[in-house]
Amino acid sequence: MNALLTGLLAASIVLIQCLTGGTRLVFALPAYGLIALAALLSAGSFRRGSAQPSGSCLIVTAVFFAYILARAALSPWDYLWWQDFHQVLACLMIYGLYACYAQAPAPRLWLFGVLLILAAAEFFIGLRQFRYGDNWMPFGFIRADSGLRASGTLISSIHYGGFLEALGAFALALTCWSRWPGWIRFLSGYAALLCYSGVAISGSRGAYVSTLVGLAVFAALSLMAVHRTRPERLRRVISIGAIIGGIVIIGGVALMLRSPLLQQRLAALAQQDIRIMSLLLSDGTREGAIKPSTDVRIYNWQAALDHFRVSPVFGTGAGTHLYYGRLFRRPQIQSDPIHAHSDYLELLAEYGIVGALGMAAFLVVHLRHGLRRFSQILSTELGDLDPYQPARSDDLALVIGALSAVAAYLAHSVVDFNLHIPGNALTFAVVFAILASPRADAAPSTTRSETIWRLALPALGIWMTIAIARTFPGEYWCEKARVALRNHRLTAAIELAQHALRLDQRNPELWFHLGEAQRALGLAAPLPPERRSRFTDAVAAYDRSLAIFPLDEHVLVRRSQALDELSRFAEAKAGYRKAIEHDPNLGVLHAYYAQHLFRVGRHEEAHAEFAEARRLGSQDLRTIVDQSFIDAPVEPALPEASPQ
Repeated sequence: MNALLTGLLAASIVLIQCLTGGTRLVFALPAYGLIALAALLSAGSFRRGSAQPSGSCLIVTAVFFAYILARAALSPWDYLWWQDFHQVLACLMIYGLYACYAQAPAPRLWLFGVLLILAAAEFFIGLRQFRYGDNWMPFGFIRADSGLRASGTLISSIHYGGFLEALGAFALALTCWSRWPGWIRFLSGYAALLCYSGVAISGSRGAYVSTLVGLAVFAALSLMAVHRTRPERLRRVISIGAIIGGIVIIGGVALMLRSPLLQQRLAALAQQDIRIMSLLLSDGTREGAIKPSTDVRIYNWQAALDHFRVSPVFGTGAGTHLYYGRLFRRPQIQSDPIHAHSDYLELLAEYGIVGALGMAAFLVVHLRHGLRRFSQILSTELGDLDPYQPARSDDLALVIGALSAVAAYLAHSVVDFNLHIPGNALTFAVVFAILASPRADAAPSTTRSETIWRLALPALGIWMTIAIARTFPGEYWCEKARVALRNHRLTAAIELAQHALRLDQRNPELWFHLGEAQRALGLAAPLPPERRSRFTDAVAAYDRSLAIFPLDEHVLVRRSQALDELSRFAEAKAGYRKAIEHDPNLGVLHAYYAQHLFRVGRHEEAHAEFAEARRLGSQDLRTIVDQSFIDAPVEPALPEASPQ
């Protein structure tokens, strides 16, 4: 049974990583289905005795994530919380399966063996991206222009670096402390080298720092292990480790400096951190419209702190930073601040002080139990060691790898949002399950907390299966519609969206795709009746999207543009003003509004809005504001709220 569970869970992580890390719900649900199947199958092993996992870890995890699920479900806007909710369910299942069932080192080693093969594949994909800089991705996916920075199968180099830094820690621990044969340990060491090389070509400064933190923790734990078991070797180990570490670090930096991109990233790491504290203490409004040379994520953090102040105790709910990040946007950030660029601040803003305390308790109990296991393994499971077999327990390798990986992520989560990427989150569900588990040779027993978890796993599997059956078909056809719209296959996009709507009407993005396709066809239509019909249908679709998420500025602007084409200028003006009200520092919104004002003959106001757009953003706004609108007729005298 352990082999089957391990196979399903390994397949789920590989699958979700290959599908951009599950950044869209449709790409995450197939992997969640495999995890749900494993949870259902666990019912067949319910009565089998096992070593008792940490009761405190199980209890704190259950309470913390129950709060997260409840707070997510009570979020103000439907659909925005679905990603967090499904991700937490999947993490709970994979955590419970590894904490309560797959406790022996063997299935865990097989899992990480598979993940190290995946890491090697990720490195070579990233190496191709780093070499050619053409933004190529496997499986037909498209990423935003990232230049030469590697991202593997993921859409961001940040998450690519975060995934490899965690697996690198395990590869290094298995190389130095596992009972694998020498040739397998050599391959594991090679995998560790590939992982850290992948971190280097990712260009992620956060990954650079967190990798050093993880390596420091690995070195400290390894030296403690040597000191406790073979103190006479400690000096030699320190000398050899210092020489090897120095060669690797100096050689790695020297190779990185041969790349202009990586040289620039290393220079930015040294230069930008100097100003972090002073900028954090400012409000970000006096830095000017032009982005300074400092790290712009600081302004994400300031917006997240403003978001936190809206509802400090319980937070505003899952997915709500999509709105509040825009509302409290600093002018220096003109890209869409979907995430806060800090796992901690986003959790604090969306789940409040209660969520932050829950996260702190979760980390404390797992790290404490992991360190106790580390000490216990050294005391009871290690005897005389020969020079070529440094440990007789694979548990030691797993615990050192887990503690090192968690240390790296504790550092990385300060500046990035890796744990909001489902693929990376599932990997760390396994890591924390390792920290919660007992020694492999502990006496079989079952406590009440473990019994509850074992009962809950099939129930969670049923819940997830029902959710997938209800959600996946609509998400699948919505994704097909999005891709068709992106590729300008407008008629196909409408047909696909309508098919999706017959399956699920709760997705605001789906209504938006339908509206966009209708509006684009209206702009291309040669005859006025067809144009009017298309724009009318587009407005109706946008209205359905806004009924689910009323504050989506993208929908508000596109709806207003369609209303302009229908000469419903007063309604269009209200939409533009509402979009600006909810995102006052986004330059393109002022440009869109300026276009509307030019169109209705309000030239003085239009020039003022256009000047504001240029002040806030540095992009070429002529692609938005058509200068031919300067000679447009005077605005018709319509009642401010007259419907048509």
